Amino acid sequence: MRIWLNKHFGFSKGEFNGLLNLIFIIVLLKVTPVIYNHFLVIEKDDPNLLARIQKIAITDQENFYDTRDRIENTTSKKAIELFNFDPNKLDATGWQKLGLSAKQAQSIVNYTNKVGKF
Repeated sequence: MRIWLNKHFGFSKGEFNGLLNLIFIIVLLKVTPVIYNHFLVIEKDDPNLLARIQKIAITDQENFYDTRDRIENTTSKKAIELFNFDPNKLDATGWQKLGLSAKQAQSIVNYTNKVGKF
């Protein structure tokens, strides 16, 4: 097989070995689900299976809404005031009025003081 590939495609020995490794990995990935499903234990004729699935689904939905509500209630929404401004002359409080944090505003002010202009 190596001779045929080398004759038609010009594979070196290293490229051929890499091709064999790649083929092995692809075959292994294709065969893994089949082997896994063969050894998977399936509970058949479980009368409580549907009830357990519905209970899990309801619990997951409640957790989703609880988490969403908690995130929405904990985020602090700053009052943002929009106005016309020159970014080269704006101080830290002006940047904070635009919605930036104190650290971000101070970084911008330091940049304009050191570099000069935007």
